[in-house]
Amino acid sequence: MKNKKESGKTELLVCCQLFYPELISTGLTLTELCESLSDAGVDIEVLCAPPTIMDRKSDVPETIIYKGITIKRVWSTRFPKLNITGKLTNHITYTLSILLHLIKCPEKPVLVLTNPPLLAPFIALILKIK
Repeated sequence: MKNKKESGKTELLVCCQLFYPELISTGLTLTELCESLSDAGVDIEVLCAPPTIMDRKSDVPETIIYKGITIKRVWSTRFPKLNITGKLTNHITYTLSILLHLIKCPEKPVLVLTNPPLLAPFIALILKIK
């Protein structure tokens, strides 16, 4: 992680569909990892999807700061994950939103989790093209 802000803090962009407040499976593990990195002085920005475990009619803030971590929610569908169609649609819309975001964002180190499963290869392709 070489990129540093003017403040001298190391920057890291994290891409994963699940993150706080969705503290199940990957969301919990990644949230805890980012909390530790933030405590160690890393400037963390997370690009995640809106939570699907919450009431889908509720508005979720697009950007929040949680324990020093900037959490940005990119557009994605919020269908129930209990059926394959909803889950697949959520994966596809999240992946497309992340790819569009990465095309226009400044370069910085990126940590990508395999949630959704094909996110990492698509991000690697976009970063290689950039």
